[in-house]
Amino acid sequence: MDLISQPFDGFISSPECDQLTNFITPQIKENLKLQRFSKTHYQYHLSRILLNLYQAWSSHPDKCVGISRRKNYYDSLEDMYRNRKLSYTCMTKSLDALNELGYLDLVLLGERDPYSDTAFTSRYRATKTLTKLFTEYGFNQQSIIKDKTAVAVRLGGKKPKRTKKNKNPRGKLISYSPTKQTRLMTKNLKLINEVLENTEINLYLSNKEMAALNKQMKSKHLEDPHDLPDINFSRKWLYRVFNEDFKRGGRFYGGFWQEIPSMYRSRLTIDHCVTWEIDFDSLHPAMLYLKEGYKKEDYLDPYQLTKFIGQKSYDSVKIPRKAIKVALNTMLNTKSYKEALGSVESSGLKAPKKYNDWKGVLKATEQYHEPIAHHFYKAVGNELQAVDSQIVEMVLLELIKENTIALPVHDSFRYKVKDMQLLIKKMNVATKHYLGSELFITLEHQALNEPLKALTTSNSNYYSRRNNFLKRFNKVEEPFEPYLL
Repeated sequence: MDLISQPFDGFISSPECDQLTNFITPQIKENLKLQRFSKTHYQYHLSRILLNLYQAWSSHPDKCVGISRRKNYYDSLEDMYRNRKLSYTCMTKSLDALNELGYLDLVLLGERDPYSDTAFTSRYRATKTLTKLFTEYGFNQQSIIKDKTAVAVRLGGKKPKRTKKNKNPRGKLISYSPTKQTRLMTKNLKLINEVLENTEINLYLSNKEMAALNKQMKSKHLEDPHDLPDINFSRKWLYRVFNEDFKRGGRFYGGFWQEIPSMYRSRLTIDHCVTWEIDFDSLHPAMLYLKEGYKKEDYLDPYQLTKFIGQKSYDSVKIPRKAIKVALNTMLNTKSYKEALGSVESSGLKAPKKYNDWKGVLKATEQYHEPIAHHFYKAVGNELQAVDSQIVEMVLLELIKENTIALPVHDSFRYKVKDMQLLIKKMNVATKHYLGSELFITLEHQALNEPLKALTTSNSNYYSRRNNFLKRFNKVEEPFEPYLL
């Protein structure tokens, strides 16, 4: 049976964990019997170990944390994404002492596979003795915050080839020298994350619905290990990932809401307010048409391949439109016709009968979109993402000026219902700034999707999560339904 595990995050803290660390530190000192014992240094390491173990346990009782015991990992000065305050000696001694004291179990000792040259980190799991202390000290995901020294602008290396074992490859993070551009993006992200840290982001779900959601996410995680296996409400810290250089990629990642299936996103609340979703319509094709000198009225819906567009809610339009959308975006993100054809043929979607097969779909798309066809099969998608991520950044910063925030989901936003007009205005401001034109905007079907039964403190943890958040501001609140406006 494969271990359920999560990577170690060296940049998190919480006041509850600091209190538990103060309780355990004297025991660590007694166990290690060191002549020199830096209390402050060991407390720093202990608090991060304990909080990572809590995060894992709170999402699944059998979940482990992968923590490196390799000296080279801690000694390296080249890895800008690692917390350099963490040392090999303090980490390994703290882990061993916690193990001897019965607070954690070493489930798997890390090693390096000599055949594949792949390193496996050691896996640790909290014991029942420790999880009881988590409960006693009032640990909760809402009080966990991210250290402001964590690197929020990331640069990924070249993606390895897709294989049967690695169906969704990702390039390794590479270090870089800060520039004026990256410093500005870092400064903006710092502001955005400060606002998110002080914003309550919750899911209006019953405990039964939450269990169903986590089960669905775990199934998705098995298909792609990069996807979250469960909901972790402490993941509100956003970062941007560029691909190979700072002219490609740059979208926002890290928010737990980004990996929630769309049917559950309608239950997201922001500061106890009901949320809706909005996005830019056909963003990347629209950007290319504008680049070629066309107006937004010239291309309408590029996924219907007709000037006489139909209602997207009808199956007769929706089903073939979905296929064309997949095809067109694949053509923008692949380097050859052969690669694009192979990708759409393995997508699991059927080519609309009108075009006979996927070759017919690609040909029809090329012909209809002749004005931008010279951009096809050149992998321009990453370059377009660099622009759309700047648009998203500007929208978020503009909202912050108005004392509110929205949750980015790549090129769409989840927002408080009362902010709809303001958000549309800011989206138009951003696209005019970067593209010279407004874009068509799609308001998703806004079904409230209410629970079958009213949520109470007995059938849902929604209200306890909310009060855990409010506790940071010395507030408490009686249960009542989220605001619509």
